[in-house]
Amino acid sequence: MKPAECIECKNFPCSDINNSGYLVPAVEIDPGKVKVIMISEASPENPHDYFYASGDPFYLKTTLQAFSDAGVSVNSIQEILDLGFYLTTAVKCSKTQYGISAQTVKKTALWCLRRNLPCFQMLRYIC
Repeated sequence: MKPAECIECKNFPCSDINNSGYLVPAVEIDPGKVKVIMISEASPENPHDYFYASGDPFYLKTTLQAFSDAGVSVNSIQEILDLGFYLTTAVKCSKTQYGISAQTVKKTALWCLRRNLPCFQMLRYIC
């Protein structure tokens, strides 16, 4: 399953996001292996900093450090996926300022999450 096949924003209704920064993972995920979804706030301004970008993306670098701080040794996005973690953002577009308004969270984050989470059969969640 590719998350990009489950989620699509057609009209970009929010004013405090950069819809040219719209990112949804195009990677292949085995939804039956996902046990935990880690959700960060918004997509990065630079797509090369996204969790699933090649090279040394900033979002992945900070996530690897968080795993290390928690005592879990991982060195790549694939190792994180293999542990049953899926990384995503609540808002699929990048921010235009430091924070995102509550209205944007209501419009996009909840809408996207309600479409994204059911793709994972083994996951239990409250929405």
